[in-house]
Order: sequence, then C-alpha cells, then structure tokens
Amino acid sequence: MRRFLGILVFVVFAGISVNSWTSSGGIPIIKEEEPKKSQPQPKSQSQAKPKPKTKAVAPTISKKELAALRKRSALIAKKKEVLNNTEWDIEMFPLSGKGKSLKDVIVFAENKVSAKSLEDRGFLPTNYTLSIAEEGKLIWETMQSREDEIVFFRGEISPDLENMSGVISFQRLEGPQDYSFRSTAKRRLSLR
Repeated sequence: MRRFLGILVFVVFAGISVNSWTSSGGIPIIKEEEPKKSQPQPKSQSQAKPKPKTKAVAPTISKKELAALRKRSALIAKKKEVLNNTEWDIEMFPLSGKGKSLKDVIVFAENKVSAKSLEDRGFLPTNYTLSIAEEGKLIWETMQSREDEIVFFRGEISPDLENMSGVISFQRLEGPQDYSFRSTAKRRLSLR
C-alpha cells in the first residue's frame, strides 16, 4: 500500500491531476493533462532589438522662401481686410441647364461669409479660406451646413476686387443642385 501511495504521489507531482470523482464510491479518476503547447512569449524589453533612434527633423526653408511666405500671408490678410464688409449681388444659373436663374446676395462681414437666402433658412455665416492664384485672382471657399443640407461655395474674385464668379453646390436629401454664379453689383457695408 505504501508503494501504491508513493507512486500516486509521484504521478500527481509529475503533471498528472485528479480531474473528478466518480459518483460511485468516491474513487478518484486520474487523467493525464494535455501537454501544453508552447506559446511564443513576447520579448521583454531587454530581449527586444533596440530601434534606431531618429530625431524629428523640421523641414528646412531658406530665408528667401520664408520671406516670400510671409509676404504672401501678409498680402492675403490685406486682401481679406479689403473684402471684409462687402456684399455682392449675384445671379445663379443651374449647371444642368434646366431651370431659371436665381438672385442672391453674398456678404463678407466679420471675417465670415454668408448668403442672404441661406441665412433666411437658418444657415449661419461661416469662416472661409482665401488664397491667391498665380494670375492674382482671389479664391475663396467655404461650406455651410444644417441638419439635412450642406452647401459648398467656391468663388473667384478679380485682382481689382470688382468682379466675382464661382460655383455653389447644394447637397440635399432629394439630390444635389449645382449652380454657377457671377456678380452683378458690389457694395461696401456701412459700419455700425
């Protein structure tokens, strides 16, 4: 009996476990455990190969390029200041060629842009981007949105700031509607 117990103890310590007891008589059923498959272990910090250290390098720009960028930014800021507090009567034409032309007013005020017909429908004035094209035209772009509609604007203003043309795209649930537009008059808003 001692020998049996010795073997039993040896078997238990050697990785064989008692899984369950039978309901008849309490005799243990001894079953070998499945051998564990070796899983690749993640490398610890000390085992991992060190990654080469790289420094973030800021793009280099020459003094001449930096001066040109600053000059261009100052010119855009000056043009935006001149454009501010102006309103433009526009006529819009459906790009599909079907339908009649519409009239509206685009207003640049407080460094934002809006269209009067859209303001009446609950659209708020929005910020816009302004850039200068090679030939000196000003390009402005913006987007306005409401719950069920988005409107994209892209306009070009002549270098003398007297004429404007562009595209307005209405993205609606019932389908998009795109218009080209051109200015018919320009006024300076009176400051209150």
